[in-house]
Amino acid sequence: MHLEARQCNTSLGISITVLLLLLAYFGIHDPNGRASRSLSTRPARQLQNSLNWRTRMHRRPRCRWTAWHDARFAPLRNANRRVMIALLLHQNGDLISTLAQELPVVLEWVGVQNVYLSIFESGSSDGTVEYLRSLSQILDAIGVQHQIITHGEARQEIVEGPRRIAVLAAARNTALRPLYTGKAAAALGSGPDEVFFMNDIFFCAPDLLEMLLQYRRQGMHQACATDWGSHRLYDRWVLRTISGRGWWRLGDPTKEVFEPLLDDPVDRRRWDRHLPLQVFSCWNGASIIHASAFLPPHNIRFRQSKADWEDESGNVPSNLTVKASECFLSSVDLWKMGFKRIAIIPKASVAYTVDHYDAFRKDDESFAPKADDEVFEWVGNWQEAPPEYVVNQDYGRWGPPERWGPWDEQ
Repeated sequence: MHLEARQCNTSLGISITVLLLLLAYFGIHDPNGRASRSLSTRPARQLQNSLNWRTRMHRRPRCRWTAWHDARFAPLRNANRRVMIALLLHQNGDLISTLAQELPVVLEWVGVQNVYLSIFESGSSDGTVEYLRSLSQILDAIGVQHQIITHGEARQEIVEGPRRIAVLAAARNTALRPLYTGKAAAALGSGPDEVFFMNDIFFCAPDLLEMLLQYRRQGMHQACATDWGSHRLYDRWVLRTISGRGWWRLGDPTKEVFEPLLDDPVDRRRWDRHLPLQVFSCWNGASIIHASAFLPPHNIRFRQSKADWEDESGNVPSNLTVKASECFLSSVDLWKMGFKRIAIIPKASVAYTVDHYDAFRKDDESFAPKADDEVFEWVGNWQEAPPEYVVNQDYGRWGPPERWGPWDEQ
């Protein structure tokens, strides 16, 4: 009797496993996540579902797409604009299934012929490299030109070490190498119009499309997402208002919720209505930058602060500290080169965990501008000059006081 019971349980277990595999393969039901849209080819969908099964221990957002999204993002549909997308990944095995679920949706919407994708992975040991092979197969199945560099410079030292910004800047520049060398232009038939850089974020396709829509419609030079942590915007080290202030006042470090933009009431009104607003600097999980900024005659590169060098020629590093983020400095350099239209997009809310994404997501019609807000959605009068001084949170130290300095000192 006990033997029969064990055989019955074993058979039941095998049947359930086979059923789950079939459900995952055909995409009939997936309790762990949901794509915004189905991909256009069956091989791509099958590869996607197979990866979902192998990464079933990792959560993905349950995304959605309605007729409202069709109408809102219609101007992006196969438009004659080319974009290079770049990502840095390290120990992001839990993220790859989300990338494979949502990024191909974005690529197919804007036109796979219009996109070149570059991924730089640096020495992961958590399955990231294996999952990236599956992502590459999905990209091949939908026809996206791409390069994926794996086992790049290992960066254990960047977590706390003094070379954090130098290593990150070098990695970002490596990811953009196809832009510098002309490889991306050759693949696309013409040079990219935009560089779309993404961090290791959880998102749904409408978040990235909202960024592209606002960037293109409003003639921006840089557009940034809003990245969320627990109860507040995450990347305060990079983000500065157009008045040069931090996004919220520093106070009690044990306080979880900080009121944003208390010293900038006009910006606060736009923020509360989820409308784009001009800033001095941003990155915040994802950033679109005018591709020409990285090409002659501008030749902007990600870098560390000049204060971290022995002299301004940039030849001899002295102590290689992390006084300022390479992402903050990219906005500084954009201002220097005359790229002034830098804005943050509140509706493009992304995060570094699925829980935080679900708590702050704004990817559906309920957050769409209504009535007068449709007019006020436009940034309008762009400030043509940077603030004379900006606040600095040197070395990422979050306790007060902050230090004010000239906007271009670093």
